[in-house]
Amino acid sequence: MPYSNNHYFSDIVGMLFLGQLFSTTRDGRRTLKYAIKEYCKEVKLQVFPSGVNYERSVSYHRLMTELVLYPYYMLKRTGHHLPEVITDRLSRMLGYINQYTMANGCSPMVSDNDDGRLLPLVPIPFMKHAYLVKADNLDSRVASIGCQWLAPAYESDKSCVHAEANLAILKKDRLYVFISCFHRWRYDHITGNYLSTHLHNDLLSFVFADGETPIISDAGAYCYTSDIDTWKSFRTAKKHNTIIVDDEEPNLLGNFAFMMKYNSDAKPMLFSSCDIEHCEGEYTTIEGRMTHHREIDLGSSFVNILDSLVKNGAGHKAYMSFHFAEGVEAKLDGQTIKLFSGEKQYKMSLYSSSTLRLCIVNDTLSPSFGVLVHSKTLVVEFEFNEKAECVTRIER
Repeated sequence: MPYSNNHYFSDIVGMLFLGQLFSTTRDGRRTLKYAIKEYCKEVKLQVFPSGVNYERSVSYHRLMTELVLYPYYMLKRTGHHLPEVITDRLSRMLGYINQYTMANGCSPMVSDNDDGRLLPLVPIPFMKHAYLVKADNLDSRVASIGCQWLAPAYESDKSCVHAEANLAILKKDRLYVFISCFHRWRYDHITGNYLSTHLHNDLLSFVFADGETPIISDAGAYCYTSDIDTWKSFRTAKKHNTIIVDDEEPNLLGNFAFMMKYNSDAKPMLFSSCDIEHCEGEYTTIEGRMTHHREIDLGSSFVNILDSLVKNGAGHKAYMSFHFAEGVEAKLDGQTIKLFSGEKQYKMSLYSSSTLRLCIVNDTLSPSFGVLVHSKTLVVEFEFNEKAECVTRIER
């Protein structure tokens, strides 16, 4: 099935439990046998070997982890053999949750959001996924009854890069950065086309937090087909912490739900870890031939961002956004922005040979499906000929 996704996987999960329930009947055994085969096939198809779900939406990763994990325990408990690759892939899915969870226990909002869960035994805030990796959590205890608890493959305190998904997570003491440059999306070998998923135009966008305090956040998705125009606006580059040049979207948004036309070639992200955590990524748009290269350095008390733009010709217009988390207040002072969140204060400075025009605007974030909250966004606009560079530094 070339268009298999979390919807199809949900069907498989239902067939697994129903097949086991009616396993004393011929139809039940037939259903269970088919469902186990499809379960193993789809886990390998929909989850990268690193453990990242192919859709690369963090909230959909949580949903898919529940869909894979709970039937895994059921099948183990009832004596069914599963290939080792399934156990390994699932352990890595859990490890990825460890990696992307911030110090406040929340996940970053990356690409489309979905509040769906398979077995919500305990009400848990949408942004908190760490219950899946805690052995003493009620959900985990119930789901794994009669089985050995499956430990996450990755620790939570180290920086990492996942090449298949083209994302990096930087951690230095209490500081945290999640940056992605999602290149293309799932390839359908039958039709020879790339399939749309829940991705946004967030190439080289990032999330930044200081301990339990989120500073720069993703804007979320807000809704789907109930208001396609609004959802479409939440998927644009301007609604993310990145740069758009001459209004050319990194991927072209169609007029139908989930439609995106591929419009960028992304290079694999590079990563190094020493006294300063470092990563860099790059993409080039196909139609406008604009190249955006971004480097991020994370120290113990600062994050430094170097943006380099290249495009033939003159008079190009760049638009850069920084969406501040809910509750972060921002005051503009020349080329410096003072940020306040509770008792914490930060200084944000921008440097460029181009003339920068800075403006703080009232905006909205969507921390959960159908929910909007008020926020502030820093908009930086400038013109350039051929090449431009801009340095952004945020420090305590």
